[in-house]
Amino acid sequence: MIQIPDSGIIIDKFFDNDTYDTLLREARGYVWEYGWQTNDKIPHYIFNKPFYNLENHIPGIDVSNQLPAYIYQAWEQINSHFHFSKLLRCYANMFVNGMDAYPHYDSTSNEDVTVIVYLCGPYWNISCGGETVIYNKSNDIIASAVPRQNRIFAFKSNMLHSARSVTKICEMQRITLMFKATYTNN
Repeated sequence: MIQIPDSGIIIDKFFDNDTYDTLLREARGYVWEYGWQTNDKIPHYIFNKPFYNLENHIPGIDVSNQLPAYIYQAWEQINSHFHFSKLLRCYANMFVNGMDAYPHYDSTSNEDVTVIVYLCGPYWNISCGGETVIYNKSNDIIASAVPRQNRIFAFKSNMLHSARSVTKICEMQRITLMFKATYTNN
C-alpha cells in the first residue's frame, strides 16, 4: 500500500505510449451522457461516460470485471503501482468552456483513493485552465494538478476537491478518466 499524502501524488508519463494513445483515441469517440452532478447539493451538471453498470451497482463491489479491455489494461497498470484491493467506480468526465464543477468529496473513507488520468493532447497548456485542486479543512488550496498529456493525479477520496473550469480561450475538451479505488477489503 502506498501512502498518499493530503496533497496527492502526480506522476507524469505514467502509461506506455500505446496504452495512453488508445485511451486518448477511445475518449475522443465516446458518446457522452449529460447530467452528472459534481456536488449533490448543486444542480449543475457535466458530461459523463460510466464504465460500470450504474443501474445494478452495489456500493463496495469490485467493478474491474465490467471494464472494456483497453480501460482494464490501464487499471492493471494503475493497480500494479498502487496495489489497491478493488476498483469501486470508473468513468470519464468531459468539460467544455462554460461548465463548472463544484467542491465535493468522493468518499468519507480514509482508505479510498481517486486516480485521475488526464486525457489531453500535447496542445493543452495552462491558459486552458481545467486544474484539479485539493482543499484543506480551512478551504485553502493545498494542491493543484494541471492537465498534462499522460499525467495521473492520485489523492485521498475524502479530501475536498474540484475541477477548475476550462477557460474561454480553450477550444478543447477537458477529458478525465476516473478510477475510484480502495485499500479496504470489506
